[in-house]
Amino acid sequence: MITVLRLGHRPARDKRVTTHVALTARVFGADAVLVSTRDPALERTVRNVVRRFGGSFRIETGVPWRGLLRDWKGPKVHLTMYGLPIDDVLPRIPRDEPASGSGRTREGSPWRARPAEPAIFIERRH
Repeated sequence: MITVLRLGHRPARDKRVTTHVALTARVFGADAVLVSTRDPALERTVRNVVRRFGGSFRIETGVPWRGLLRDWKGPKVHLTMYGLPIDDVLPRIPRDEPASGSGRTREGSPWRARPAEPAIFIERRH
């Protein structure tokens, strides 16, 4: 299972970017996107696309992200425009466990993959 966690969403400014993140994650095979900021309009937009084009992709906004990250089972990958090249990091991420959008390695150091969006990670993980 792949879940993308979008942190720092600002509904008035980021609606197009976050919609793009969610729909790109969907088309590349993610199971869900969770957004830290409550945004009912974003939920409606994404759910409308899923209803029209099919699939089981889900979106939830206003998630308590700190607890989510603390309690997440499986590897977590921090996707950012800063960090290591995805090709250097991806082989170290276990494929048999769920993956989320942020976190640390088993040794405690962060897995930071360079792409600003989850598409490359999701496509190469599948």
